[in-house]
Amino acid sequence: MKATFPEHQTTTPESPNWRAIETANKWWIKQLLREMQQGRRTFDEVVAQIARKGTALARLYSMTASHLGRAEQEAQTDALTGIPNRAAFEKRREQLVAQERPFGFLIMDLNGFKQINDTYGHDAGDKALNATAATLIGTNLRLEREDSEADFVARLGGDEFVALLPGVSDPDQLNSIAQRIMEEFSDKSLSLAEDGSEEGTTIKLSIGGAIYQKGQNWVDFSHQVDGAMYKAKEQSKSGPEVTTQAVILPLTREEVAA
Repeated sequence: MKATFPEHQTTTPESPNWRAIETANKWWIKQLLREMQQGRRTFDEVVAQIARKGTALARLYSMTASHLGRAEQEAQTDALTGIPNRAAFEKRREQLVAQERPFGFLIMDLNGFKQINDTYGHDAGDKALNATAATLIGTNLRLEREDSEADFVARLGGDEFVALLPGVSDPDQLNSIAQRIMEEFSDKSLSLAEDGSEEGTTIKLSIGGAIYQKGQNWVDFSHQVDGAMYKAKEQSKSGPEVTTQAVILPLTREEVAA
């Protein structure tokens, strides 16, 4: 994910921080010129001083920008899995909402994650989370697409993952994406025992999803999708074995009319 600099930290020629540096430099240059007028410095000495100062400032700006870029990227990256975190998700979600166009939203939760931790230990839980993140990132969520914007996957924390899908405006299309994710996970087997001695475990997910429409209250909308995910989790426990399930909410009459 490309790093961007938050406004309050940025040091650019337009920012207050950089303007303060410019003001200080103007004063310093005036001092040099005054010293030259007083005969305390030659013209060549003044030019050389300004050149050295300019090189140092350019290096300082480059180092500052690089440092802020790394800091911003680290702040938006999940430390365990290396994929975008909640902060990155909120930023991308706000961008999509501001575009006032429909997009798909999925909430995904691991089934039996507590049992994995209790049975195999937290290292095994971390292994399951990393495998989940890698599978989601590696899945081609849409085989065909008209929208040029990239799909966005993030880990919100714990065993909860999300996907933002620009340009997806049809619940049937969103359901197809959820089914594709389920198929990807059905083919993955992960040995969670520390010595790798036990048979591999298939990671199973509960998926809730819906289409965000222009003007919807995000808090209410996300609560509805969260409810759909928990409904999928209940369905996953209805048989003799825990399964991967998805519940995609249909558009309401008001949303269809809009």
